[in-house]
Amino acid sequence: MEEKHLIHGVFIAEEKNRFICRVAVGSEEIECYVPSSCRLGKLIDIRGCEVVLRPNKSEGTRTRYALYAARKGKQFVLIDQTEPNRIVERYLHNRRFSFLGKRTCIQREKTIDGYKYDLFLPETNTVIEIKSILSFGSRIEFPNVLPQRGTRQLKQLYSLMKKGVKVCYLLVSLNPQIREIHIGEEYTEFYSAFQKCMNAGMLCKGLSVKLVNETPEIKSMVPVVF
Repeated sequence: MEEKHLIHGVFIAEEKNRFICRVAVGSEEIECYVPSSCRLGKLIDIRGCEVVLRPNKSEGTRTRYALYAARKGKQFVLIDQTEPNRIVERYLHNRRFSFLGKRTCIQREKTIDGYKYDLFLPETNTVIEIKSILSFGSRIEFPNVLPQRGTRQLKQLYSLMKKGVKVCYLLVSLNPQIREIHIGEEYTEFYSAFQKCMNAGMLCKGLSVKLVNETPEIKSMVPVVF
């Protein structure tokens, strides 16, 4: 991503609409889109923090800019939760993903038996489900918000596995300082569905993302414990 397309500001607060926040850019206060599946305040506190904004690509939107990253200490952390799918697809041919087998053909966002997958590898009949995790801690509990949609997805994935489809569940931490991802038992229905999929042969892998010159790159694989 070219730096000239990004601007910096200071995060003020989220609005009642969970997809909208206010950011101070110089002497101007502007509304920005929040690319997150839930309210940021449930995941991280960035009030008063320096943030990076990028222009919205869609025309006719309410806001000109979307939140992209936030400063944590000496570095910026990606907070755009729509990015992991693109990052993984870009790196999927890398040898760190060799555990998936052949990856010469990659399909995105199509549907199998009513399930819309993130990525699909037709050569090995493998669905890749990608979950972004936003937390500033070094040890992350997943899921950290009520996972109603995630539970439904796991049940669908289990049905696909019973039909011979392979599944890889990728947990992508946007915080490069993460050391461990723990699958918690707090949400019992999710945990039960997750364990059922694992027992049926689902692969679960964790990885972290870092920003280099404001461009996201995969930093390393992260242990997932449960």
